[in-house]
Amino acid sequence: DAEGCFYAEQLLSVLLQTLVQRTVLSTEEQHVHQMTVEMMEDDSSADVEGCLDANADNYNAEATVQGLDQYGNLACDYSSCDDIPDAEGCFYANNYSAFKADFSAANCVEYGGTACEEATADVTGCMVSTATNYNADATVQAYDEYNNLVCTFASCDDIPDAEGCIYADTYAALREDFSAAACNEWGSACEAPVTAVEGCIDANADNYNAEATVQGLDQYGNLACDYSSCDDIPDAEGCFYPENYSAFNADFSAANCVEYGGTACTSDDGGDDGDDSSADVEGCLDANADNYNAEATVQGFRPVRKPSV
Repeated sequence: DAEGCFYAEQLLSVLLQTLVQRTVLSTEEQHVHQMTVEMMEDDSSADVEGCLDANADNYNAEATVQGLDQYGNLACDYSSCDDIPDAEGCFYANNYSAFKADFSAANCVEYGGTACEEATADVTGCMVSTATNYNADATVQAYDEYNNLVCTFASCDDIPDAEGCIYADTYAALREDFSAAACNEWGSACEAPVTAVEGCIDANADNYNAEATVQGLDQYGNLACDYSSCDDIPDAEGCFYPENYSAFNADFSAANCVEYGGTACTSDDGGDDGDDSSADVEGCLDANADNYNAEATVQGFRPVRKPSV
């Protein structure tokens, strides 16, 4: 009762009855706990690991637990980026992972996967890094109405081609139908330096080189050109040797030419040196002779008289 009176014998009886009830309750609680453990064990043994994503090629409708590989990636196979469960991610032959702070699209490709990234809007601009208006964010190269690059360059050292044309706001490479001359009408032409080709540039010479851009010289400063006759030399007068040629000058005369083994070509004066040259001077050509004539071009001879009989 809420209120009452009890005696010593009765108190002992109540205590014994309460102890028995608690013992029975504890046994029942243990039995319930045992049943709960067994049920949990039964449930865990029924788990089926596999791919739970219905869009995956290896989707397992019987799976109850998502399968993972040793790296924590989903053990799901995908045929394309349209099937992955995230906006962006990486799929391999047998597994998949979403991108995260320490795993990027670049890492995905590096490890042999297929990176799936959200499409971004194209940014048009100059993509040539040496241009003054280079746009690091550009994804599409900008062109003007003439198909010129919309890129500006400070000098020819910066252009992307060996030869090109720099305009105020655009650039074009030189080509067969667009020459440096055409460029210079409106812009500044950048041409590759021409490599000098040394040789004989006289078309009348036997060894004329049409590819030569610089006249070849020998060690004495003579033209490295060969001539067959005085009619072919480039000057009114000069001296040709088997492999070179020199015009006469204050320090080099027709006599010197002959002395050094060359052929002297002089202006026509009716001379008799056999080459129709006209400035022949007859005299002694031997520098060791007392009557040596430095101006002579033809060796002189004295008539020989026969002794009278």
